[in-house]
Amino acid sequence: AVLEEALAASSPDAQTPRTMAELRAQVEAWRAEGRAAFDAEKYYDKGRTAGYTEHNRGPQEDLSRRALQLCSLATGEIVPTSER
Repeated sequence: AVLEEALAASSPDAQTPRTMAELRAQVEAWRAEGRAAFDAEKYYDKGRTAGYTEHNRGPQEDLSRRALQLCSLATGEIVPTSER
């Protein structure tokens, strides 16, 4: 209720949302702009990629081994990376 009151009280000549629907539309527009402007090549630079790779090394290996086991492609017991 407080948000609706604040939106309704905003200046009519300002380019601010005056209703919840207008606010939702504005947030969606900002999200769309952000997605369009996102450049994965710049974000996932060499250092960030190496960090993610190192951070997920054990869990990713365990997940891969479990997936292979569930697909009957590997029949050996899975030993978590942390126990090796």
